[in-house]
Amino acid sequence: MRRRKLSTNDLIKGIDAVNPVIGAFITQALSVCLDRHGHLNGVELNVKGEFTEIFEVYWDRPTDLEKLGWNIKVATEHGACAIAVLLIRKLTRFTVIETACNGTGIDYWLGYRSKFPFQRKARLEVSGVYSGPKRVKARASQKLDQTKRSDGLLPAYVVIVEFSKPESQVTKK
Repeated sequence: MRRRKLSTNDLIKGIDAVNPVIGAFITQALSVCLDRHGHLNGVELNVKGEFTEIFEVYWDRPTDLEKLGWNIKVATEHGACAIAVLLIRKLTRFTVIETACNGTGIDYWLGYRSKFPFQRKARLEVSGVYSGPKRVKARASQKLDQTKRSDGLLPAYVVIVEFSKPESQVTKK
């Protein structure tokens, strides 16, 4: 299977509704999670579920000071968002166009990459698992159920990212 690349440089430059400040923030969270597990630049991320792919993830190693600034629970949550934003762009025709409001059961609204003004065309719920590959499927099921709060005519994607043996479960509803 050929390996595709995910580069956090794309996030740092900004991708649609993920502006450069937010992109740098979630990128740093991702780098802390990968670094704490001892992963090296170019680590393989296995994608399962709706898609089956292998990506090589490229990021800048965090400094000691950057590592000290992150609680691992918060880093896991935001680092998973970094991976999810990049994966959705690579695997679908969508991109993040808006952060969802609390209570909607999702994290982001998705729209087509090439259309402006942006229109909501799909939903995205993201969750991170710092360590525990066996917890990924259960978390995906839980998050799929959570998206019911915003069910309607739009499809929902749930992306679960596990960092110890980097993998991502992508489920479409």
